[in-house]
Amino acid sequence: MILITQNRQDVTTERNRQLDLQVSLLLDEKMSKLITMVDEPRRVHPALKESTDPQIEALKQTIDPHHSLETLEQLLGEEQQ
Repeated sequence: MILITQNRQDVTTERNRQLDLQVSLLLDEKMSKLITMVDEPRRVHPALKESTDPQIEALKQTIDPHHSLETLEQLLGEEQQ
């Protein structure tokens, strides 16, 4: 009985982790889009057209979950060695 309950809790915990990850990725995508939209007037303004802000450009980039997973696996592999 205890093992069945623990297995159910493990499944629920894993589902919650997956949901958290999906929500985080979605929020990252939306924030990147908002930053791009807010930065658009600066890009088209004649006096500011040539200026760039490296921080804004970096924030416009969305997270690639596959690349993040590869990086995490590499870091975990290095720790184990």
